[in-house]
Amino acid sequence: MSLKGKVVLITGGSQGIGADLVEEFYKDGALVYYTGRDEEKLKLLLEKLKDIKNDGIIKYFVCDVTDSKSVEPKLGLILKQQGRIDILV
Repeated sequence: MSLKGKVVLITGGSQGIGADLVEEFYKDGALVYYTGRDEEKLKLLLEKLKDIKNDGIIKYFVCDVTDSKSVEPKLGLILKQQGRIDILV
């Protein structure tokens, strides 16, 4: 299944299953935004994925999804840049 051009937001994407999902969606050509609370882990994942060549986007936000004041600006930015979110994990 091709995910090329699909806008994906993955919360808890800095490690474990979340990080695996970030990698797979990105490899499949999705425009991937991912969040987590630990910026160092978020950066490490971005560094790991930077050599994958595709037309996708990969961006992260430091964000605590239990705090709406932390989430709302990030959602607003994604919607402003992409106009939609197709997949939310």
